[in-house]
Amino acid sequence: MNLQTMRRFNDNCLIFSAAMILDMEPSKVLDLIGHDGTRRLWPDKPLPYCQRGFHIREIINVCNEFGFTLTPYDRYPVISPDIDSPVHQIWDDKECERAFREVVRDRIGIMIMQGHACAWDGSMVYDPVGKVRDLGCYNPLSCWIRFRFHETLT
Repeated sequence: MNLQTMRRFNDNCLIFSAAMILDMEPSKVLDLIGHDGTRRLWPDKPLPYCQRGFHIREIINVCNEFGFTLTPYDRYPVISPDIDSPVHQIWDDKECERAFREVVRDRIGIMIMQGHACAWDGSMVYDPVGKVRDLGCYNPLSCWIRFRFHETLT
């Protein structure tokens, strides 16, 4: 995997992470999505929070074009009977951490942190801010794992 580094204020970490896991330029990902994410949808918010940005579904669609799909794997999965009830983690923290590391090991994907995304090559985090680090340097909420897509949607 080649590190793609964001250089401009409006560069998007999700786009750069997708580019890294697909081994292409970020501009190609943007071309395939069809917009640059800068349209202002929330004019009362400051930059970049006023901008449209991107949804993971758009990244999945790009992956599909190249024979891949992305499957989410939560680091700390929770359950709840309804929207008004408290959530409960399905395993203790130690088991959640063990399961997460086991599932993402040796698999390519996009790590999702609070407000940030990074590419994952199966052993190291490729941060679009320009760093390659161990997973222990980050606090991911989930990993969208890349798998080869063997079916076509009709």
